[in-house]
Amino acid sequence: MNTSNGSEDVEQFIRYLYEYESDRPIRNVGFVKVETADDCTTIHIHGKGLRLGEETALKLYLFYPEEQVPVCVYQGEVTNVNPTINYRLVYTSEDTGVPEHYAAIAGILLMSESGRRYAAVWSDALLRISELRIWQEVPIPVSITEEILQEVVQDQGETVEPEQTAGQEEKQDVELSPEEEEIDHYIEPTKPQIRKIQRQEIAMLPRCEWRVANNSFLLHGYYNYHYLILLEEENQMWLGVPGIYHRREAKAAEVFGFTRFVQAEQDESEENEMFGYWCRKVRHMRSK
Repeated sequence: MNTSNGSEDVEQFIRYLYEYESDRPIRNVGFVKVETADDCTTIHIHGKGLRLGEETALKLYLFYPEEQVPVCVYQGEVTNVNPTINYRLVYTSEDTGVPEHYAAIAGILLMSESGRRYAAVWSDALLRISELRIWQEVPIPVSITEEILQEVVQDQGETVEPEQTAGQEEKQDVELSPEEEEIDHYIEPTKPQIRKIQRQEIAMLPRCEWRVANNSFLLHGYYNYHYLILLEEENQMWLGVPGIYHRREAKAAEVFGFTRFVQAEQDESEENEMFGYWCRKVRHMRSK
């Protein structure tokens, strides 16, 4: 059914929600109501009798098909769902991995930790649910060049001097400017809990934090070290990028929002280098 919302056409339809075993729907557990337009879609999910045992959370995915295999794009975790679920998902092209996926979305998938799967499919096409794949963005190698750093810093009304050669540095005095001393002050030895994550796991954070996944400084560090960290202390969470401390690197980190450096434990540090994590505050992950 098509309705008109001002100048925008909205398509509305209802699909049944089934529990799946292998590739077969084995029982109906509810329905979804979909309201989709060119730039935004709302999905109302209603189900009951989920039979999750002690579990109370489901991971929610949108999916699009590739040769009958669902490629699933993570949307978050729905909690307090046992034995019923009543949830509204609103998404745009920014929430489908890449904008091109928006028009290809063909249904939703809910998964429990124990492996139960529930899906609503927009069409009658057969899908190999048992072979589903989780969509992962391929990290783009990014090099923070002198030109990039200079451009960003100039936008903030500052200038950065060209980096000197090792020989030139040795000839200079080791006195620090007040600004450099202030940067040195945020080097901290690590004590809090640290958890290594992959870049796609940023999706576990609240939706407002997802944009940091494309931060140039984060991409630069992730490409070099192939992991990130989440650091928790005193009810505060930090997202960290591995790296070697240098005052010039500290300036770049600060420009891109990573205002704190936490020095790693002794066994993680590289010889003659101060290894640690450039960190920025983020909101806590969704509770499970």
